[in-house]
Amino acid sequence: MEKEKVITRLEKIISEETNLTPDKIESGMSSVISVLQMCNYNKDSDYISQIQRMKGEVKFFTNKNISGFKVYKTFKGLKDAFINLVEVLIEEIVEMGLPEHKIEKLPEVSLTVTQHQNQTQEIAISIYLESIRGELTGRQMDEIREILKEIKDISIAKPQVIEKLKSFGGDVLSNIIANIITNPTILASF
Repeated sequence: MEKEKVITRLEKIISEETNLTPDKIESGMSSVISVLQMCNYNKDSDYISQIQRMKGEVKFFTNKNISGFKVYKTFKGLKDAFINLVEVLIEEIVEMGLPEHKIEKLPEVSLTVTQHQNQTQEIAISIYLESIRGELTGRQMDEIREILKEIKDISIAKPQVIEKLKSFGGDVLSNIIANIITNPTILASF
């Protein structure tokens, strides 16, 4: 499949997702997985694994009788994470192209350990991002992104980001930290 066609298809899928209900978004997630598999992404790739986990969480928002662990507190959070994931995927395809067809071989022990570490890190990152998005407005997020975009040196950008966060008020920062600490996954490790 050609790179441009893949990008166009993925952009179309996520453009349709912004207005979808929990019942319908699962088919969009399945479509992305199908596109990735047609483009030689391994069925165990991080993108496919993440979308599979997101598909599992859609059930929490469609059937209130399901209990268990979920990463996303709201359907909007799940939908935003899915759209962000596909946008990152599109950027990767634009910059690096599509993967070449490879012959699959059995995973080695070190690969299994790495996959577990990646999953743990992905969950932690999702928790942090969800906590930040839950407290900052879209405009506040844009202001922080603008600082990071303008100043490429993190050591220079960091103090400016801290000042910007302080300008939003002390409650915002304490609420973000409280949301992270009280997340069941983090709380169990705290």
